[in-house]
Amino acid sequence: MGVPSYLLKKQDTYYFRQVCDRNLKEKLGKREIIKSLGVKDKSVAIRIAREFKVTVDFLADCLSSDESCEQNTANQYLENNLNSIISQYLKTDRNYSIITSFQRPFPSP
Repeated sequence: MGVPSYLLKKQDTYYFRQVCDRNLKEKLGKREIIKSLGVKDKSVAIRIAREFKVTVDFLADCLSSDESCEQNTANQYLENNLNSIISQYLKTDRNYSIITSFQRPFPSP
């Protein structure tokens, strides 16, 4: 299993890291997203990071079509989704399943 470019290992813990595009950078107020995945197992980290990558890409798509999102809303959306992905994985006791339902991070105009 190859390691995705957005997966980073610091000491014994894996992190998600992605450089932000222009829209994401403006809304998040950061040039990159770095989030601890809270796991030491490589295969688990890859699965969590892949799912979180989908969340980040979904947010970027929403931001490109809707300018009403504020910085706090976008950051909170990412934080909530990462926590949900990690807790869902931990609850399934290694019977990992992908969360496929996405909600817009902010109301449609």
